Amino acid sequence: MPDAADLAAAVGQRLEQTPYRVVDLRPDGFTMVLDLADARWWGVLSASGLRESFEHVVRVTPDGRYATTDRHSELEWTVGPQGGPVPRVGARLRASSFQGRTWSFSTRTVVGGREGGTVGPVVAYAYSSATGRRIIDDAARGLGLRERMAPATKIGLVAAIFGGVVAVGGVVLAVVVGATGG
Repeated sequence: MPDAADLAAAVGQRLEQTPYRVVDLRPDGFTMVLDLADARWWGVLSASGLRESFEHVVRVTPDGRYATTDRHSELEWTVGPQGGPVPRVGARLRASSFQGRTWSFSTRTVVGGREGGTVGPVVAYAYSSATGRRIIDDAARGLGLRERMAPATKIGLVAAIFGGVVAVGGVVLAVVVGATGG
């Protein structure tokens, strides 16, 4: 039965000519990471930076099944005058992260002052979460592994179903109370 090392090797063979890389090899899995942005730039009177990455965390079980959890993290900062009708000097820090299963497509372009005094794109990418997942799924299928739902995805699915039931129940209750006058 193929194990995590076999899947990591099969995925690694498919990563040539891609910006992805396999990191964090473990006995039960690995992480495939894509650094979308790691940039610093200058605005008119400010300095800014962006660090953004997307990871697919893969775990393989002894029974020949694998699960993939998506993780997205972003850290953006700016120091200097902040916008608005009356500019203020200050700092802004924004961070976000996600873990579970996502289907996303994004594109981003940031223009700023680069080292050497030129102005131009300092961040430019187009990204689809399906690309990395396809690499992993193709490699796993080639080894005969079967996909299972990751725990974080199961929790999200249960929460979405529960939230939907509660929302529908609330609407039904509101309609019933409204129809009976009260």
